[in-house]
Amino acid sequence: MRIGLLVFILLSSFGVKAQQLLFVSVLNQQTLVPGSTAINQLGQEYNIETVRFYISQVQFKTGDKISWQDQLPAHLIDIEKPESFLINTTGAPDKADSLVFYLGIDSAGNVADKFVGDLDPLKGMYWTWQSGYINCKIEVTSTHFSGHNNVLEWHVGGYLGNQATLQRISLPIKTTAATVHFELAPLFEPTDLRVLKSIMIPGKEAVVLSVKLAALFRL
Repeated sequence: MRIGLLVFILLSSFGVKAQQLLFVSVLNQQTLVPGSTAINQLGQEYNIETVRFYISQVQFKTGDKISWQDQLPAHLIDIEKPESFLINTTGAPDKADSLVFYLGIDSAGNVADKFVGDLDPLKGMYWTWQSGYINCKIEVTSTHFSGHNNVLEWHVGGYLGNQATLQRISLPIKTTAATVHFELAPLFEPTDLRVLKSIMIPGKEAVVLSVKLAALFRL
């Protein structure tokens, strides 16, 4: 589905007002839905089955000054739930210089006992009190993956010391009514899918992947 069409549908279906942010996961500029299929430059086909990630501490800044700050602790963006793409920014100014947010949940949020809203463990994004939240979950199928049932699973989390995967993103903007794209194609281009491995626990590999994921956000 084209991004422009998705934006129109969301505006129509959910009564979106000007003061809202839209986070859209895309693959080669096409809006992702569960089961989206692509073929990389090596001719290897793959299917995106799951994309879920936490966005937290959303701010608009003018210069070095914070002009608006989100009051909710986090938002779980899920390609299975288009209504989750929307973040209400009521009270924000019409214009700003930058949009700042974090991919993931900070250490305070990981040890807090307020499991409400999008932080409810029943959402399937929480490991244990020791490991905390999964900041980003991506699951892909392909006959080129060597994992169980040909599934590649990236469950990226960790909040302690050198295992912390929380990533800060800052994007230049002109208007606060913005659409942020999470473009996954670079994860699979021009990589040979046979060398990709699942990541399911905190550690060095998860930290490296979290940096790559943060670089995929763009306007």
